[in-house]
Amino acid sequence: MVYQTYQLDSRYITSRRVDVFCPEGKGPFPVLYMHDGQNLFDEDLAYGGEPWAVDKAVVQLGKDTGHGGVMVVGVWNSAKRFAEYMPQKVLQMLSGGRDT
Repeated sequence: MVYQTYQLDSRYITSRRVDVFCPEGKGPFPVLYMHDGQNLFDEDLAYGGEPWAVDKAVVQLGKDTGHGGVMVVGVWNSAKRFAEYMPQKVLQMLSGGRDT
């Protein structure tokens, strides 16, 4: 298993960390993109200290099904998590029309 971290900088969203898990073996692999990337793999980073263990789950799934594996891209959230995940019309309604 290979697990690497990158910094994503953008002019459109707040900069954030992106963690990428790639299973052993030859690719290409299908890619699964997930939010809340800090919770996916590492207990030291996961909210509440309990990671979702996505890396272990996709490895086990590959063993159980004989499938070659899945690459997982975990995009970390930011302090603007609620505003980024909430539909914009609902967010504007809840905030009285002001930016969050």
